This record gives sequence, structure tokens and C-alpha cells, in this order.
Amino acid sequence: MEGWKLADRQYDQVRKKTHADTPLDHQQRIAREWLVKHVIPAVDEYWRRPAFQSQATSTIRAFEQEDSPEQTFVNSLEAALQTFAAALINLADRRMVSTHLTAIYPLKLVAVESAVSIGHPPAETIDTPKVSLAVPDLDIEWNQVRLMANEPIPLVNVNDYFEPVQEYAKVNGKPVQRGGLIVSLNQALMPVGDFIVWALIERVERRVRILESFRTKLIRAMSKTTHPYTKLQANLVASHENLKLQMNQLRPAFQLGNENRLRNGCAVLAQVYAAFRPEADCAWLGLNEDRISDGRIVVRHRFEAYRSLESFDLVARSLPELQHLYEDGPDTSELDEAISQGGLVIALESKNSGSVWWEGTEIRSRFPKFGFQTLLLLARKARRRQPVAEVDIYDDDDGSKGRFPMMVNRLKKCLPQSLNALIEPGKVPHTYLLKLDRSQVYIASNVS
Repeated sequence: MEGWKLADRQYDQVRKKTHADTPLDHQQRIAREWLVKHVIPAVDEYWRRPAFQSQATSTIRAFEQEDSPEQTFVNSLEAALQTFAAALINLADRRMVSTHLTAIYPLKLVAVESAVSIGHPPAETIDTPKVSLAVPDLDIEWNQVRLMANEPIPLVNVNDYFEPVQEYAKVNGKPVQRGGLIVSLNQALMPVGDFIVWALIERVERRVRILESFRTKLIRAMSKTTHPYTKLQANLVASHENLKLQMNQLRPAFQLGNENRLRNGCAVLAQVYAAFRPEADCAWLGLNEDRISDGRIVVRHRFEAYRSLESFDLVARSLPELQHLYEDGPDTSELDEAISQGGLVIALESKNSGSVWWEGTEIRSRFPKFGFQTLLLLARKARRRQPVAEVDIYDDDDGSKGRFPMMVNRLKKCLPQSLNALIEPGKVPHTYLLKLDRSQVYIASNVS
């Protein structure tokens, strides 16, 4: 039985043992044992496979490419937000409109009361008197809309992968943390998952709430004015409709559908594996080492500190997504399995080109002329423990005697040192042998 299926089946047993009457600490202990004993080994089977890595980093890679469909959509959404904000400001700044706005929405008096307990026993407190503060709600909202109109504010940050990068606003010159991106405070943010997407949606929806609130105030003020502002109102209506159209596509584009569920499931499992396997190589995520190190800590903390099994339920729901990694066919699965074993893997795309992996990592170096053919032949002959000679590569005898050794040396410089060291001179001059066991070489070919 595949590891993920066993882990999925075992979680049914965990849930049976953790009914409502079970003490929460006991529930969490049982669930953590399941995570360590079953989930981590199951994910380990996929950790080094390109298909899993591709899905787990799909959002990172999408937003690092300027012309990707995802980035193009977000650029369009940023433009729609800015255009709508500008249309609101263009109307609100008209003297008649602004006069009615400030008259309808004056400063609010808000009662503030606090009590601070100090010393021992805790019952001894110091109470501050009730204080009323004038809160300029309209001005705050107006300035926020103006800021959005002046320049687009980035909606995506790939460093959100393990948790959203926190944002701060200045209040009376002091930085105040925004609550919307704090995972423990925002119920819309799950304990684990594709935080890049969730933070994107949170940022967009927060901006839309501000814009819609200001629009409501603006429409009320407009009803008091005698001037129609026909063109400005038409621009407002058109930009509002365009933004609504973009918003209707946001969640389907990033959260709904089988592809998004697979991507999110792999992100969940990658975060959990990284958190509970500190020695795991996470370089393939492409994130800064500090972000990865901090991410391991915060994700593990959520599983150890949260007073519910929600995090474990998310992991359990993610496990079956692994079965969809290889729906393109068994060849893809076999190639991934070979890559995960860490040997030399060559996937031929044509007779003279293809992709190469070593120790689970793709070699992206540009090979010299005849370099790929030489490496392919070295790999094929390594399985028979035979050397490669110049006559195996070149069709003519007109070249210099040193051309083959020079080309092999250039090839070796393109390879990781651990693979480079395995290419040795053969017993016959100007021949070379790849010192790899048959089991460490895998060649996949769809070339007829």
C-alpha cells in the first residue's frame, strides 16, 4: 500500500480515538504521533520528485515570471483597483461633493475605556477613566482610497509561502501591525496551505472593502448635489463594473478546481515535511534561507500550540491529492521515481537533446557541442562498464587529437563536482568511463 493511503486510513482511526469527550491534550498527542509516524514517511516518498516539487512551488514560480497567466491576471486586477480608486477620488475631490461628504460624515466620538492589573494579587487594578476620542473615519478612508489611486500597491509576495509577511500602518507616527494577515487572528487564513494565494485574496478583499465603503458614502453625497458630473459618474460606473468582473474571476483562478486543490495540497504537505524534518533540503523551494528557517518554526508551532485538530484535518485532506500527480501516465511516475533515487537520470527529448538530473536536482548548465551526446553515451556504457572513445562521438577523423579530451573537460565543468569526479580516463588513451553502477543510471526516451 502506498504511504499516503496508509496515512489517510490511519487518520480515520485517529478521529475515532479523538471524540468530543477526549481531553484536547490527548487528542493532539494522538494526532501528532500520526503526523510523525505516517504522514512524514509518506511525504518522504515524494519529496525529491519533480512532479511534487513543481506543484508545491507552482505559485512561487508563477509569480516570479512576469508573463505568466497568474501574474498577468494580478497585474490586471491591480490596474482595476487603481482605476476604480481614481474614479472615486476624481468625484470626491469636487468641491460640492466633498462639502456634502464632510457634512454627512462628521468626526465620530468613540468612548475608550481600559483597565490595567498590576502587582499582587491580580485583583488590585488601576482603572483609567473613560475617554472619548474623535475618530476621523471619513478622512482615514479617503486617504486610503487616494493612496490606492496614486500608485498600485503590490498584491503578491512569494515570501508569504509559510506565512504572510506582516504589514504595518503608521498611527500617530508609530507602526501598527495589520490584523488581517495574522494567521491566528484571521479565520479565513488556514494554519497551513498556499499562503501566497490566501494573502493575495486577503489583500485584494481588504482593498475592495475600503473602496466599496467609500463608494457608498460617495453615492449618498452625490444624491445631495445638483451638478450631475455625468462623465465622472460614467467613469465610476465603468471602473466599478470592471473591478467586479475581475473579482468574480479571483477565487476560481486561484482556489477552485482540481489543479488548485492539487497545488494547495502539495504546499500543505511540503510545509509540514519541512517543519518536522529540519534536516530536509528545502533549497528547491527557491526561497531565502531565513524565510525557510522561520517557516519551519512557525508551521511546527501551529501543530503544537493550536488548541484544535484543524491543522491535522487539513493535512489529512491533502494526502489524497498525491494520487493526481501522475495522471499524465505511468512514464511520468517512473521518471520521478528514478529522479528521487538520486542517480543519473536522462530524459531524451530528441536524439541529441534532453534533460539531466543528478542527486535529485536538474542540471541546467549549457553543455558544449557534443557534450550531451557524450554524457548520454557515458551513461549507456556505464551500465555495461564500457568506456567511450572519440570514434563513438565524431563521424570524421579530421579533427585534432586533443579535441575529444578538451570537449570532455568542458563537459565535466558543466557537471556537479560529485558527478564530475565519476568520469575517469579509460585504460586506452583518449577514452573515458563513467564509474556508476547500473542501478544508478536511468534513461527515459520517447524518441523513436
